[in-house]
Amino acid sequence: MDNSIERLIKNHCNARKSWEAWCYLSGIDNDLYQTNTDTKKKVDNNPLLFHLRYLALKDFHIEFYKVLKESKRNKDSIFLILEKKISTNPKNNIALIEAIKSIKSLQSQINKICDIRDKFYAHLDKDYSDFLEDGIMVKDIHNLFYEVETAITLITSIDILQANLNLIESRMDFNLTH
Repeated sequence: MDNSIERLIKNHCNARKSWEAWCYLSGIDNDLYQTNTDTKKKVDNNPLLFHLRYLALKDFHIEFYKVLKESKRNKDSIFLILEKKISTNPKNNIALIEAIKSIKSLQSQINKICDIRDKFYAHLDKDYSDFLEDGIMVKDIHNLFYEVETAITLITSIDILQANLNLIESRMDFNLTH
């Protein structure tokens, strides 16, 4: 497999791992609802666990930024890899172009993730709070994961993606109950 695709999958899976950790520490279940308020309260009241939840969200932003940031300098970008595949593999172009459009349909959420990473986690800009106030919804992140994973299956296979995702423990593996 192409090294850039391997890096894309690694970055994506790292973002998913951090997302799962944040969801668990926030009491969010697989249906994306906050159902385990006991876990959230315990984390809120424990400085170490609270910090670990913060670090999970920070790492999610850093890792998913690598996947989503559209820039010529960002060699791990899903957009760059899809465009490279389009130029080198004309038989799959329509599906690849549609994948780009589907991901870009969530551009405002992508911008929020990238802005929060740039303005708060990577650098603490003076106006960082402006970017945090309008955070991103849990379901929007779920949708972004779905669109990126759909694109990854087009450039690799469902089997390769699933094999990598199977290595990520879900928050539900820790018996979050309603």
